[in-house]
Amino acid sequence: MKTQLKNFRNVFFGFLLISSSIVAQDVSDLGSWNSIGVDYTIKKKLKLNLEYNMRFKENAKVLEERFTEIGAEYKIYKRFELGGSVRFIDENDTQGNRQGIRKHFRYQLDLSYKYKFNKLSVNHRFRYQNKNEVAVSELEGDIPNANIRFRTGVDYNFKKWPLDPEFDAEIFRNVSKDTKNQFTKYRLTFGTRYKWKNFGEFGINYRYERSLIDGNFPMNLDVIELRYRYSIN
Repeated sequence: MKTQLKNFRNVFFGFLLISSSIVAQDVSDLGSWNSIGVDYTIKKKLKLNLEYNMRFKENAKVLEERFTEIGAEYKIYKRFELGGSVRFIDENDTQGNRQGIRKHFRYQLDLSYKYKFNKLSVNHRFRYQNKNEVAVSELEGDIPNANIRFRTGVDYNFKKWPLDPEFDAEIFRNVSKDTKNQFTKYRLTFGTRYKWKNFGEFGINYRYERSLIDGNFPMNLDVIELRYRYSIN
């Protein structure tokens, strides 16, 4: 157990060094994303989940947003899975004339496909998401922000090694009303997780996000993400 925890600590500090190096080389922001969640399996094919998140920006010193997400996943056929969730967001606006906490609502629909090849697990996910500010109409300037996303992820199961590596890549395309339909950013994530028997699962990710639209700030976002999840079967 001590050896496994030591390995987990070494991986964590390794991610921090990678992030610090990238930030030093390019003008970008450093974020911190933290989440805690619980999954509840009702039937073999149906799972409910509840999650709370806090995210920080401006070198991880200023709250960016906090949100509660409620969702469900249903296995429809062999390797195919449908999912959906709603997100209640408190977003901290630090720019413009209306600064402060502004409430938003987001819903999202997912279609996933997963398969294994020996010890390599591969998953693909297509997501549609739609976000708007609560109690603000389109006439008042709130145009729902709609995006489609495609993500491919892989992880490899090493024998007798508790910290299996995970990697995924994701591309975003904006499909909002009255806006230019275009790819807006991509995201690369490298991480691992540790399953602690009867106590849940801890995860850590290093995430790099790059804007594809000139003039957006930040153009580059480096994120250290910490996760905890508990499953009830």
